[in-house]
Amino acid sequence: MKKQNWQAPLQSDFSTALGVKPQVLLSFDGERVCSDGGLPILSAVGRRMGLWDSLSRCLSPSGGRVRHDRFRMAMLRVLGICCAYEDCNDFDTLRHDPLFDLSTNLKGDLASQPTLCRFENSVTEEEVQALMRELVEIALRERKKAPRRVVIDLDATDDPTYGQQEFAFFNTHAGGDCYIVQLATFSFDGSRAELVWADLRPGNHGASRDSAGLVEFLVSRLRAHFPRVKVLVRADGAYSVPTLLDMCESLNVQYVIGFGNDPQSQIQSEPFNARARALYAAGDKQPRVYGEFQRRTKSWKAHRRIVCKARFDGKEEKVRFVVTSLKGRPRDVYKLYCGRGDMENRIKDMKLDLYSGRTSCHDYTANRFRLALHAYAYVLLDALRKMLEGTELADARLGTLRLRLVKIAALVRKTTRRIFVRFAKAHPWQDHLKLAVQLLT
Repeated sequence: MKKQNWQAPLQSDFSTALGVKPQVLLSFDGERVCSDGGLPILSAVGRRMGLWDSLSRCLSPSGGRVRHDRFRMAMLRVLGICCAYEDCNDFDTLRHDPLFDLSTNLKGDLASQPTLCRFENSVTEEEVQALMRELVEIALRERKKAPRRVVIDLDATDDPTYGQQEFAFFNTHAGGDCYIVQLATFSFDGSRAELVWADLRPGNHGASRDSAGLVEFLVSRLRAHFPRVKVLVRADGAYSVPTLLDMCESLNVQYVIGFGNDPQSQIQSEPFNARARALYAAGDKQPRVYGEFQRRTKSWKAHRRIVCKARFDGKEEKVRFVVTSLKGRPRDVYKLYCGRGDMENRIKDMKLDLYSGRTSCHDYTANRFRLALHAYAYVLLDALRKMLEGTELADARLGTLRLRLVKIAALVRKTTRRIFVRFAKAHPWQDHLKLAVQLLT
């Protein structure tokens, strides 16, 4: 069998393969075209919001005579994640990409996969903690006007592991070996939630573990920036633990948190279930009855208000509970609690659009650092999305935003004094790109 020459230049008639009559010639002798044309805009967004300065402050400088400094490698990884290059392996080929070089300050060829891997495994616990704390400061610095109320949403999700990762344990709820990812967001005066915390916990940690300390830190930073702000903590039933409730009350912070469906709560909610059954019998096929009662568990120091929503569909009773310090009608309190469902969209953005599950290092701290890089990538793309307020991309998923504004072809031509980055005339989302460029210049 004749050996194929894979290094031969491509210059052959392709019309037969396409089934067309005009002669079609394929070749790789055109000008330099990159597939990530939106990279310079993303890099400029990060510079404007101080994201790159934050990275530089949190990471210790490279010692000795090194070719690739640590800050630039972190910047490279964040931009790569934004462009769907979530693995270090991708940079064995991308290290010569002119737009990645341009977006990370023009210092020659970028770091390769082995160099990036060594860097990720050299980051210390203190540096990871600094990166997480700085994520909170970025969100607070972006606020030009003091908000009246901030909602802190807490949630956790599993991060499956495959191999011998340090501190990866079997989790019954997840049904396998995993890490636990602890997330927190801020919502300023009803605005869309902004990610301010994404930290990795061992797989055998419960969702609410360390949540009281996290809330204490977040509230302290909020009040340091905005002394008069009102704070509300919102979370699902996994967080109705005494330590978190006591912390909220000691900080004078309001809370509305899901509560378990235990036998005592069933007994106390029976009048509302009976009312739902009566409404169904009277012709209401989707009855919803809201009520409240006082409850004190064995681990609580005092009675607390429980709000419930009872439903009946003709077959079974469905009742949900929340524990809260809020006043007002039960219906309004429960409706406010339902707003925490938007936290699921933040989790989808992280896991589905930014591939935050790439925690495949053996070292636990290295995996925490990887998750921090994905969180910074989220903040960067979210900042670009906020710049497009008033357009159809203002509520787009991060994956959609990347596909339309970042993963676009651009011709790169470099002269002695200028670098030309040219996009296609027919690009359907060029008005949005022009808007972003105008806001940045």
